[in-house]
Amino acid sequence: MLSHTIYVLQALLDRIEVKSVLTAKIGNYPWVSHDELYATLQYDKSIGSIYASFNAPRFAVFVDVHGTEAMLRIDLFGSSLV
Repeated sequence: MLSHTIYVLQALLDRIEVKSVLTAKIGNYPWVSHDELYATLQYDKSIGSIYASFNAPRFAVFVDVHGTEAMLRIDLFGSSLV
């Protein structure tokens, strides 16, 4: 699942560098070691972030791209762009 969000950010930011990754175990499924993920990526002066949660009633995967003039929020499961 995570590779798809990386592909979207690479298309928007060209080369990306991982700046930070935070994970958590919130849910009760014993076979899942981490079910929340937040990552910050950067290219030059551009920053992107990925938030993925497997604790919602449906999967939620957002890709946020913050630019100098605007921000994009891409919902990969909802197929929307804001």
